[in-house]
Amino acid sequence: VLTDKEDPAGKCILVTSAVKGEGKSTTALNLALAYAGLSKKVLLVGADLRNPGLARFFKPESYSYGLSDYLSDTRIGWEECVVKGGLSDYLSVCLSGNLPPNPTQLLSGKRFEAFLEKAASEFEMIVVDSAPCMAVADTLLMARLADVSLFVVRAGYSEKSALHFSGDLHQKKQLPNMNYLLNDMGSLSERKY
Repeated sequence: VLTDKEDPAGKCILVTSAVKGEGKSTTALNLALAYAGLSKKVLLVGADLRNPGLARFFKPESYSYGLSDYLSDTRIGWEECVVKGGLSDYLSVCLSGNLPPNPTQLLSGKRFEAFLEKAASEFEMIVVDSAPCMAVADTLLMARLADVSLFVVRAGYSEKSALHFSGDLHQKKQLPNMNYLLNDMGSLSERKY
């Protein structure tokens, strides 16, 4: 779904869902690992500043700073927030950092855009794990910076209203190049009816 542009800058994939629990953080991690498995230089970014999900996959104590720290403190350089993930030689990670009082303001500011621009000059793929977009506006404010948006829907979990909501987002072009990812299909086949 990524366009085949001649642009040498890295591509940004935004992963979101309607609500918490649909598997967006796991999807973002697996997508980043898949690209890293293809020997692409990948940056995985934890941009859900309200309820960070990526930290459970890594050792947060080994990260001095995270995205929120960079966004709120101009003395911190973007590269100080990026750490080799340890899961692959090609994967680097920027966790969300300390919980800020103003996540919407931080993510809609110029500093977040500058972070992605700098990352795009260093990495081939940037996978952004964002907040669920039905509850807060954070994701919709930063979506304009993405090349592709993946909307995660979880089988047997997501409400039909989430599909209607996502359809509205698509019609209004609020998530660029939006695609659905159906998660957890195995759980449906294991159920006895």
